[in-house]
Amino acid sequence: MKLTAAGTLADIGRIGLDISSPGHLDFTADGRAQNLLDPESLNASARFEGDFRDMAFLVELLPDSALRRRVAIPDRIGLRGSAAADKGAFSVASTLSVGDGRIVLDGRLDPRQESYDAEFRCDSFPAGRFLPSDSLGMLDLALTARGAGFNTFEARTRASLRAQIDHAEYRGHDFGGIGLEADLEDHRLSGALSDRDSALRMSLTLSGALTEERQEVRLAGRIADFDLAQMGFAPERLGGSFLLDAEASATRSGSYAARVGWTAS
Repeated sequence: MKLTAAGTLADIGRIGLDISSPGHLDFTADGRAQNLLDPESLNASARFEGDFRDMAFLVELLPDSALRRRVAIPDRIGLRGSAAADKGAFSVASTLSVGDGRIVLDGRLDPRQESYDAEFRCDSFPAGRFLPSDSLGMLDLALTARGAGFNTFEARTRASLRAQIDHAEYRGHDFGGIGLEADLEDHRLSGALSDRDSALRMSLTLSGALTEERQEVRLAGRIADFDLAQMGFAPERLGGSFLLDAEASATRSGSYAARVGWTAS
């Protein structure tokens, strides 16, 4: 390991980190920083890149034996990206790659303004190479979250969540086609959950309200068709279609209620 730096704590013009383990690890990082001792005025940025090879021995360090039997580490993993801090705001952009698959994280958080904007994406990511005993395959998904305000009970808080699973293999079946939208504004929660998979077709709406006095959420719509055998959960066809109406609520005084109803269609 090698660490280098040039400058003062008030202005580090360059800082570098090199970590190497022959046959297993090559990692480099370089950056700069100003006002290191003042978090509110800190201005810093860094780039990093790593190549990890034959790291399977790390599995033996896991404390649980059952987990050790289920988890695996691919022969080669790549990591690259950048991170920055700008007067209390933080951002990161990173990519983890395994073969032709990758996980991408790109986001920004400003605690003082209580704002955030993030994207998480999997592109042809081989989840089964990490959990080979769980019948997992390739994964393609995109998740975005953005908003302002951290207290969900305040009227000024706004949040938006979008998720799309285009491809998700489990037991040889592709569960892709799942979409989720959820928004919070002025205490009101709204959204939709849908799936166009041939083994599970559904269209549900999400609604609710979040205040300090009462929190409630409702999920209602139609499960047009589902087949547990096609999904790999049953040996013979088991499914159908129905209308779903489910809701739950809670109050500050400590009372809770829940109801689930369905009608065959």
